[in-house]
Amino acid sequence: MNTTARLLAVLLTVAMSGWVNAAGSVELRLDGWESGQNAGFQGGFAAGEIAAVRLAPPEPGLHAVTRISFLFGGDTSTRNIFLRIWDDGAGELTPGLEIFAREYQVTGSNVAIQEIDLSNEGVFVSGPFRVGIEMTAGGFPGPARDDDGSIAASDNFILADIFGWLNSNLLGVTGDWIIRAEVEQQSLLVQEFRNDAWPPSVEVGFQQGFAVGDMAAVRVVPEGPCPCTLSGVSVLFGGGSGSEDVILRVWEDDGSSVAPGTELFSGTFPLVGANAVINVIDLSAENIVVNGAFRFGFEFTHTGLPAIARDTDGYTQDSNFINDITLGWRESDFFGLQGDWIMRAVLSDQLDQVSELGIDDWAPVEIAAFQEGFVAGEIAASRLEADFPCPCRVDGVRFLFGGTTDMADVTLRIWEDAAGTAVPGTEVYSGTVNLTGNNLLLNDVDLSGQGIWVNGPFRLGLEFQQAGLPSIARDHDGVVPGRNFIQLDDGSWVDATVPGVPGDWILRAQVFQEVLSRLEFE
Repeated sequence: MNTTARLLAVLLTVAMSGWVNAAGSVELRLDGWESGQNAGFQGGFAAGEIAAVRLAPPEPGLHAVTRISFLFGGDTSTRNIFLRIWDDGAGELTPGLEIFAREYQVTGSNVAIQEIDLSNEGVFVSGPFRVGIEMTAGGFPGPARDDDGSIAASDNFILADIFGWLNSNLLGVTGDWIIRAEVEQQSLLVQEFRNDAWPPSVEVGFQQGFAVGDMAAVRVVPEGPCPCTLSGVSVLFGGGSGSEDVILRVWEDDGSSVAPGTELFSGTFPLVGANAVINVIDLSAENIVVNGAFRFGFEFTHTGLPAIARDTDGYTQDSNFINDITLGWRESDFFGLQGDWIMRAVLSDQLDQVSELGIDDWAPVEIAAFQEGFVAGEIAASRLEADFPCPCRVDGVRFLFGGTTDMADVTLRIWEDAAGTAVPGTEVYSGTVNLTGNNLLLNDVDLSGQGIWVNGPFRLGLEFQQAGLPSIARDHDGVVPGRNFIQLDDGSWVDATVPGVPGDWILRAQVFQEVLSRLEFE
């Protein structure tokens, strides 16, 4: 496989705005092939070429792609393929945004369907999408077409090495590719309700195709005069979990060539895979001085994910680089990548003025504000309301609770709140939970077995059993009027804006609408 094909983009949507719930699965297919019937196996593909089908869920709405199956044979040898999925809502010859790509090893068979489980991959589509099998070598085994004498000409494709995307019948293929997808519709009756806007939803691409020894690097230019001290760098490193060591390198870089100049620093550091949290490396003790434009990059000591991310809003020329172990230094767009590496540097000049330099436009997860002024017995609460009719069952709650990583008990309370006043209505649930403070991850409390029903608007609150941190968090984008409350230690309820809270409590609830049937007898 060539270097271009190795650099795969796995696009992840960070911080989805709501939870989803499966509401039935269906297999999508164009082909009419059934086990025991004849099929035509295509051995004419070259490495990098793709057989693909356009599929569409039967109903509108969000669907999870849980499984891909395909017939792949002609002989029984084993080879690697790349499974790719694109948005295909535009209905054009060329698909839209690629939403999944991963390499798999398959063993050819003329009778057994290959199956790839995607149920834990978080692949979601909301309309037509394209599924493709990319070859890594010519000959057999290869993808199969059915032999029923018909073809959906506009929905079967080949990405040919010379011609680009074509409908497969134009290259003499007489049947539908035997490539199928199982999708599960995501119920609109299960939603997360929230007043806050934390965190932002940001799409990035994590590059999983790097090999050991490859590097990703950026060239940055200080805004003011130097010499300057490089006191730290930050990088978005994710697409997978776990920790990996990388080698950080810093060079002088006057921009005269695609390769950097003199190396100023190298050191090995661990990075932790996280899709929405920047890794920060403190270099303040290293005395790294740059005289102007410089380049810094990460050399990989592992393959695959987690890996460096790029943004998705365009590409800055002469600023993004890859040092490929075979080809040497190249600009990133040489490999077909569009987007700037999410890599930033913190500099201080001789006047100790500090600036952060970077070329990407990615907005990291906002650090929330944790309210440490509560005392034991006080409550932070939010009024929430489903956008479908109730009665509804509250199956779970989530909230951001931190400021420290200590453990603390809180009492979770839920009230009816239809009156819309500062004081809530009838309490329908109370229970104590033990929490561990976390500044970036939401605490989840499963209430699905509690049978908590609400008839409309309700209030969700946390009663504190100690003062100080850890504590509830608020966002930074203003307050939704009449939705955020505090019960003070004297038992009185006030709007949270009265003591000056400027954001919404990060308190959320998962609510399920159960459809009830009633039979009446006379």
